[in-house]
Amino acid sequence: MVQAKKLIKLEIAMDYAVDWKFDRILRDLIQNFYDSIGWKNFFKEFHMDHSYTLRDKNILRLRTAGHPFSYEWLTYIGGSTKTGTIGKYVGMYGEGFKICALCLKRAGKYLCMESEDWRLTACTYTEIVGGMKVKMLGYHIEKRKDDRGTTLTISGLSDSEVDQAKEACLNFYYPENPLFGPILVRSRNYAVHLRSDMSIPCRDRVRIPGILYCNYLARGRLPFKMVLVLSTDLKDRDSRSRKTFEEYESITLLNYFAKKIDPRGSYQILTHLKSYWNDVPKRMIDFDTLYYFICQLVRNIASSREFKNKFMKKYRNLIYIDRPTSDRTQAKKISAAAAWSKSNPAYLHSFFVNPIFRKLGAKSALKEYEKSVESIPVEQMPSEIEKLCRILFQAFEIAFYRRVYDERPEVTIVSSHHTDPMQYCERNYRKNKSGKRYKIHKVAIDRRFFSKKNFKNALLELSGILLHVYGRDRSAAMNCALTDLGAGLLDHASELSELENIWENSFDLKEESAGNA
Repeated sequence: MVQAKKLIKLEIAMDYAVDWKFDRILRDLIQNFYDSIGWKNFFKEFHMDHSYTLRDKNILRLRTAGHPFSYEWLTYIGGSTKTGTIGKYVGMYGEGFKICALCLKRAGKYLCMESEDWRLTACTYTEIVGGMKVKMLGYHIEKRKDDRGTTLTISGLSDSEVDQAKEACLNFYYPENPLFGPILVRSRNYAVHLRSDMSIPCRDRVRIPGILYCNYLARGRLPFKMVLVLSTDLKDRDSRSRKTFEEYESITLLNYFAKKIDPRGSYQILTHLKSYWNDVPKRMIDFDTLYYFICQLVRNIASSREFKNKFMKKYRNLIYIDRPTSDRTQAKKISAAAAWSKSNPAYLHSFFVNPIFRKLGAKSALKEYEKSVESIPVEQMPSEIEKLCRILFQAFEIAFYRRVYDERPEVTIVSSHHTDPMQYCERNYRKNKSGKRYKIHKVAIDRRFFSKKNFKNALLELSGILLHVYGRDRSAAMNCALTDLGAGLLDHASELSELENIWENSFDLKEESAGNA
């Protein structure tokens, strides 16, 4: 039988070096109720309300029924009321409750727990330690009538602390949590919800799109608008701290857990993350990107014929750009393919994704580019086109006094003007006093330049390509070369005019031949 006002000495000094903030205290106290009730019934069986005292201080009450609290365990460190009695008692470890009581008492709050036939209040008492008086934390226990309810009362709270209490319940997973939107998928090891539009109390100014719950407790933020609930084997799952993850830690955990998501769940998640389908790492080690998470979801879907076909049927307009390689020539082709595909009207409504989506039927921009850029090697050109090419090279050699090549490069006529001028360049690693940094072994000219009135444009196009032996478009050497070219065009205007007449006469002769035929 519990005696009235019985003092239980905890032998914990009031100046014990631990300082839990109020939100941490609330989370720990609510966790005791949550662990006992369970996530399925938490919303129905846990109740929290508050009222005001005469001094404009708030009283907060946490209540449940049918889940008693055994105060005897509170006198031991590390004792668990749940060992062999899961769901029977509120409270897992006595030290958590004692630390909460210590911090609340030190902050001038009143703490009272009522359960079964007893009422417990936090108090202090004095002990003599080493000849000095030391204030200690203790409990006062008194008898009450058992109403089958368990109530935890905290009084002396400010309005902001009451707001924190409202937020504290949102830290736990239960289907009725107002932060959760419609559920997308639920499995034994995880659940995925859309994130509701509700803002989080006390954090309205901080944008929190998504939330990561580990073992039913909110642990981190996610950059996308979803709620992921993971059952994990974290080393700290039984730790009282259960600290909040940094965002990079949340994403790292997602990358680890992605392998456990089945194709159905992967499909549901991936289709809601379209804005990240083209996400790629910005550096060699990038903890902030969702690239690795997206890649694993794609692999999961690709492993199932059902969901792979479902995805490919829904998303037919995906195109990916290969990532650059150490092969310079290939890298230049990839760059040219990227520019071509992004400005091609045929791909206006296409969705660009990262290369892993090739497993789900995405087209390669490079392959499509190579197919579309039809070329005619110089040895297969019609004689009139070959003649026009010779006129252009002759004009360039007149206008530009420096020697750019030893032998004229191969000419390819293409059906697209999106070819990268550096695509057919090779780096010249030999010391060269002329300043040429590259060698050009092929020149690709758009077939649209080969028309009667296009001599000047064709010459400028060829000159611009050839002068890339000095560097890229914005390099100082390239700008100097262009300046020299401009001076040469002015100095040799009469000679170039004669070549222009020959160019135009070639088309007149062609038209006459066609008319006679």
